[in-house]
Parts: sequence; structure tokens; C-alpha cells
Amino acid sequence: MRTLSVVTVPRPARAVIALAWILAAAGLAAERPATGPDVRAFPIQTETRKELTREYAKAHYGIDDWRLADPALIVVHYTGTDSDDHSLSVFTPERLAASRGEIAAGGDVNVGVHYVIWRDGTVWSLLPEDAMGRHAIGYNHVALGIEMTGSSGERVTDAQIASCAALIADIAGRRASIRYLCGHHEYVQEGRAHRRLYRELAPDYAPTVKHDPGERVMAALRKLLKETHGVTLVD
Repeated sequence: MRTLSVVTVPRPARAVIALAWILAAAGLAAERPATGPDVRAFPIQTETRKELTREYAKAHYGIDDWRLADPALIVVHYTGTDSDDHSLSVFTPERLAASRGEIAAGGDVNVGVHYVIWRDGTVWSLLPEDAMGRHAIGYNHVALGIEMTGSSGERVTDAQIASCAALIADIAGRRASIRYLCGHHEYVQEGRAHRRLYRELAPDYAPTVKHDPGERVMAALRKLLKETHGVTLVD
């Protein structure tokens, strides 16, 4: 099993870490792999989020469940901010913020991913891998989502890319169903193999144009996966 030694956070914001420990103590800690990368818990799953996700899945995929069965695709993003704290806290609310008007028609559940990677390479687990997130229109029913703190592809660090590659390698090693990898900017590009997984039942809910994480990040990520971890996923 592949392992990852994650850089210790020097002095993270106390409120973020305190919340993670409070939730963990209350029995709400996110599911972590038994072995593999050193992943820290920042759980966002609640009963309300489960129900809102179930409603979303039924409307968009015809699936009356919040669970994610046999994910086939990993989608990589950047968060659009250089703040590590904000990169976590934006996913905490159960309901979508009013400011997200471009996707409000899709449903009430807030955006949510399975992992967030801080600028120093620290990996945080937000949703269990068997829970559906909301991060890629048309693919949430089959996709795990990874976000990296950054306001642009150029702001994504080498440490983040290294941690992301190790995390993806670990997931692929544990989950035989994972076959595909794409950057968010690639998710609806014609000719991509993962396009066969696309499903959207709402006629007025079209994919939005994305630029994250960009060609530089995905090229470096795929290179590391192949050369360091011996993993090649179809794009």
C-alpha cells in the first residue's frame, strides 16, 4: 500500500482545527482509509446534508440515495482562494450560499468534496468516499472530488501536487472501480474517455465553464502518478 508523509501544518488557524477536533470528539469524524496517506479529519457530513444530497441525486441522476457506490472518476479542482482556512470553511454549510447563483437552480445542497489539500500539502478529509459530493455537474454520482487551495493554477504548489498524486495513487490502489482522472477544466471536453460517465437529467442545468486546475497542474500530476507511483488513469 502506498503511503504519504504529509507536512505538518506550522500554525494553522485555531478555529478550523478546533472545529475539526470538536466534530471528531462528537463522533462525526470523516471516514479515513485504514492505511495510506496521513489524512486529517474535517467532517462536513450531516443528516441534513445527506437528505439534501439525496434530493440532488434524484433530480439529476435518477438515484434516490446520497451514497456514492463504486466511484469511477476522480475530479481535481482548485478552490479559487489562497486561504487554506477559507478552502475548508466554504464547504461547511449544508445549504448552498445565495452568492452561488450560477448553480442555484441545481438544488439546495452546498458544494462538497471528499478531500482538500492545503498549500503545504496537508490533506483534509471532508466527506467519506462512500458519500456523494457536489463538485462536478454531470459526474457527482460517479466521482470523488479533490480540491487544492489556490486562486489559480499558478498558485497551486509543488507540495500540493505531490500530496494529490500520492492521495490519488492510494485511492486507486484501494478502489478497483477508479478508472478515470480529469481536471475540472477537462470535465466536459469532447473526446475525453470519462465523458461516457456524464449524466444530467435536468434539461436546464448545463455544465459551467471551468478553468481549474489547469493544464500545468494536471500535466505535473499525471507525470508524478506515472513516474513516482506507477499509476496511469484514463482521462
